[in-house]
Amino acid sequence: MWNTIKNALSYLWYVLTMDWFQLISTVIDILILVWTAICWREVVQQPSLLLVLLAVLVNFIWQVFNVAEHFKFLKKENPASPLVSLLKDAGQRRDFSRIEVKREMSQLQYPYDSDLENGVLENPEVSRILRETDIPIKPLMSRAKMKETRTYIRQYQETLLKFLNHKWYEVSQNGGKFTNDRKICFASEVYQVDGVYQWRITEGCYYNGYLTNTIYTQYIGGSHYKLYPPMNMLNTPIGPLGDSDFSDHIGVSTMLYTNDGYVVVFRQAGNAGQYPNKYVPSGSGSLDFADFKDDEDIRTVVVRGAERELGEETSLAKNLLLRDRDRMNIVIDTKVLRYYRDMERGGKPEFCCISMVNKPKDFIKEYVAPSEEELANEKNWKLLADDALWREELLPSASLSLKMNYVAVKEYMEKR
Repeated sequence: MWNTIKNALSYLWYVLTMDWFQLISTVIDILILVWTAICWREVVQQPSLLLVLLAVLVNFIWQVFNVAEHFKFLKKENPASPLVSLLKDAGQRRDFSRIEVKREMSQLQYPYDSDLENGVLENPEVSRILRETDIPIKPLMSRAKMKETRTYIRQYQETLLKFLNHKWYEVSQNGGKFTNDRKICFASEVYQVDGVYQWRITEGCYYNGYLTNTIYTQYIGGSHYKLYPPMNMLNTPIGPLGDSDFSDHIGVSTMLYTNDGYVVVFRQAGNAGQYPNKYVPSGSGSLDFADFKDDEDIRTVVVRGAERELGEETSLAKNLLLRDRDRMNIVIDTKVLRYYRDMERGGKPEFCCISMVNKPKDFIKEYVAPSEEELANEKNWKLLADDALWREELLPSASLSLKMNYVAVKEYMEKR
């Protein structure tokens, strides 16, 4: 119930802020109506003022009606109007070769390679710099892209809010979480100025990311219509981050790796907003805006976000705090291993990490339990070196983030 209330408040505020003029007008109407209720004796004695207040009341009701319409859309048609993937063929396989990638992606200073099997754009050089060097990559705050994303969403809000409404009902009816948290987004590719690496970031929010990146390969399929996002895989190729109107909020995931070679993976609950019923890494999500603290290196921001997600989803942060982490001499060292972009989500940027703990599985496992609301009550400790187990049991039902993290962590530990 509490999740539904939070979801509704997030949705209402987002819809209202799509049009600041309407929001301000609504607030003024509310203030006038409150004043009217307080001074009702004086009001009823002035017929002209009463007519003005009646007009205010009608305007307010109309505004409330318009917002309520977003909630009513597709309410009865949800079962018959699912979100459909443009990528899947008749056999339900994803054909990533259908997504067009701009030529500039392979001609950048740090170019991307297409991995059509996993549906990602790899950047080997950026991954190498992050993993094998201590060269700082300074994150610089920029506001321009945030404004461009909001302009795009406002321009097509009549269509896009129907997608948001559709997802809101899907998650809320299952008791899931779908709130509009503030996020960090990329506003450029990595570049150098006078030998210094820089990466522009901007502020965004989860709903912006959903309405741009997430629905890039989806449409609402009904019995009498098909509703496509204005920019989708059929008409918008993936290009450099600085040229995109998409939110491009930054994903991050990490694998908790014990000193005897085990990692813990979870299974997403059926009501999860992303990858329902799939295996996921020990911690996965996206960078909150609070993860940025005017840092000198993008690695610091990514590691902070990865460890926050790890603490939230494994309950490690809470349990170790209760049991005195320092006295038990538990040390977790997180490193950034890989950077890529998710083609299915319009080139959404992602980082893979490893969080190495200086204790064996049997010591640390009592502190690890699913605590994130979107996680099922299921955890699995798996030996990383057991290739057959991963190939036969986990990877066929794994999220993209788990697949990419598995390869990144395995390569890193083999080199060590």
